[in-house]
Amino acid sequence: MMRGLLRGGRILSESVAELAGICEGEWIVGEVADTGPGIPPEEQPLLFRRFFRGRASHRQGPSGTGLGLAICKEIAELHGGRITLESDGIPGHGSAFAVWLPRAPAEPPPA
Repeated sequence: MMRGLLRGGRILSESVAELAGICEGEWIVGEVADTGPGIPPEEQPLLFRRFFRGRASHRQGPSGTGLGLAICKEIAELHGGRITLESDGIPGHGSAFAVWLPRAPAEPPPA
């Protein structure tokens, strides 16, 4: 998921984005946050559905298919994780997406 974002993703708005990764207990968390237009609260429940494209994507001209976040969510869930969103929908406040994946148990050293 992160490789596609970093290598093949397109930035569709003028904003600053940050990428961070942390270990939080039993979870490894990768987060991407930006200072873009934010995501309106009424669109947030629809955001991870296949083919959903919010109003902002229509204003920016030709865009993606609306599959990216649905695919990311499915991959995270297949690995026992989840993807979360934080956005108040206020322009300039941006959005933050976090991918939570369970840590693999430590393997014992060879005997």
